Amino acid sequence: MPLVSNPSQSLKKTGSYQKNLLFLGRITDGSLIAFGIVLIFTVLARLLNIFDSPLSMPQIFQGLLGLLLFIIGYLRKVTLLLKASQETNYTILKRILLIFPFVAFSLFLIYRIQLEDIKAYGRLVEEGSLVEWLTFLFLLLSAFLFFITGTKQLNKLANKFTLATSSLAFVLAMEEISWGQMIFNWQSPEFFSQFNSQQETNIHNIIFISGEPNTLLVALVLFSLSIFCLLNWLLGVKNKIKPNTIADVIFPPFFLIGYFSLGALVYFALLLQIRGTEIPILIPRDQEIIECFFALGVLLHSCRIYLRWGHNLPSKET
Repeated sequence: MPLVSNPSQSLKKTGSYQKNLLFLGRITDGSLIAFGIVLIFTVLARLLNIFDSPLSMPQIFQGLLGLLLFIIGYLRKVTLLLKASQETNYTILKRILLIFPFVAFSLFLIYRIQLEDIKAYGRLVEEGSLVEWLTFLFLLLSAFLFFITGTKQLNKLANKFTLATSSLAFVLAMEEISWGQMIFNWQSPEFFSQFNSQQETNIHNIIFISGEPNTLLVALVLFSLSIFCLLNWLLGVKNKIKPNTIADVIFPPFFLIGYFSLGALVYFALLLQIRGTEIPILIPRDQEIIECFFALGVLLHSCRIYLRWGHNLPSKET
């Protein structure tokens, strides 16, 4: 499904666009296979120690989901879907992407309000949960797409900026899994054991920035991205944002605003909670859900950039 902004029919029919679209389908299918294997392997590893740590229902569900994702990727369903849907009405797709986070978040709120077993919910979004794995996968794919987009024309400033964005997405992805510690379960170096609030090998939980400073920073980033989405809409009306420019990377399209604005609201609420304001339905682990939405928004933006750039469209450096 094309994610370019206002794509023309001539652009849809170009060989480079078709090639990029099918490549996007192939790497998505490959990622589903790899992710499915990881989820299955994680459950099997727990199964080998079943007498010490019995499998829970969420873990069983995680393994079944991994099997489903593996089958979808192996059958190349995403590639086949993209081949069949190249003429899909782009306006309909944008509306679906626009309303999805609001619908999903509304359902999540209903679930959280009526939830009684907070401990069981906490296990669903704890360290190493499916939600965290999805966040990692979304950010890693984003880094890859920004990287291959940026390497197309290294002499352009916008492409160098895209490579920097790729590096940032990669760092965020690796931070999500503590740079591999979540997979290989190694002992944290002495520095992180002493100065990391969770004794993990990552930067975002360093005691100097963990807690309120980190929550405030994330809230401001998500709020800024929401503003950038609004600016994209305002500038887009005047056709000010062109492909292959820095502005096209900085300002995500308006239909992605929900992936960032809802997160900003939750993080500001968590900040108030840290400062003593009681918000009964919120717990710190809710941030894992928000981070997953954020990562999905970044991935959709990277897909759009990957499909939108490199088609020799008229543009000027920003």
